Amino acid sequence: MAANTVDQTEQLAAVTAVSQTDESIVLEVVSTGCTTIDSIEARVEQIDDDKATLTFLQVVPDHCRRMPFSVQLEYSRVSLGIEGKGFVLLNPIVPLPGRR
Repeated sequence: MAANTVDQTEQLAAVTAVSQTDESIVLEVVSTGCTTIDSIEARVEQIDDDKATLTFLQVVPDHCRRMPFSVQLEYSRVSLGIEGKGFVLLNPIVPLPGRR
């Protein structure tokens, strides 16, 4: 698979917000009640010594039936291999469904 591509069977996680600290990246993703950090896979590609791209994929579907809401998922920069680096998020930021 070519760099920065997503397989047809994979789905980008629906990211509603992202924030960061020196130690972590915090995503807010759409959930209907069953999304956990184990539901989302982080893909990291190093651009250069100072920057990486991050893509978050929904690898476990959320089949719960609650009204959609945002759930916060925190990833350590160390676990992502981007400690001390900048990043580019490749997921689009989307609005929370059903909210205006």
